[in-house]
Amino acid sequence: MDVLLRLKQQLRRKWIRLLAAVVLVLIVAVFVVLEALRLISVQRGVESVSLPAGSEVEARANGADYVDAYRANIPDPLSLDQIERFAFQRGTMVISTLNEIVYESGAPGLRFLVSYYLTDPGPEQSVTVSTVVFYESVLGAIYFSPVKQIHRRGVPFIVSRLVDEER
Repeated sequence: MDVLLRLKQQLRRKWIRLLAAVVLVLIVAVFVVLEALRLISVQRGVESVSLPAGSEVEARANGADYVDAYRANIPDPLSLDQIERFAFQRGTMVISTLNEIVYESGAPGLRFLVSYYLTDPGPEQSVTVSTVVFYESVLGAIYFSPVKQIHRRGVPFIVSRLVDEER
């Protein structure tokens, strides 16, 4: 019986090691794919910027726990209505101006704003997609910790796709 018990324990350890290795490989693979998408977005001209000066999202960002914004140039003049059709994150619309739409939504323990800010039409027209996150509990900070890593790599690519959809 002692031999059988030792054999079971060895098999259990091997399965645990195998499972840990598979999880590690999956995490690395996801990171590599997201990093590749971020690099593609950089090649497409998406850049990390500050919140648009004077924007509604900037006015509401006071006290935020996380803020980012990504800008992409638009080759052909667009209206905010066209951008709104392809908005990838919607929630409750809280602001709509001539140049900006701000949505509010939430996740476990946090609340966030997503803004689509369009500069005036012209040869250098651009769209800036901003995210402002407020932790409402410790759960929100814990939840957003891994999500932030995905967000920083995935959103620039999504912004580049948003601009591509408009072409």
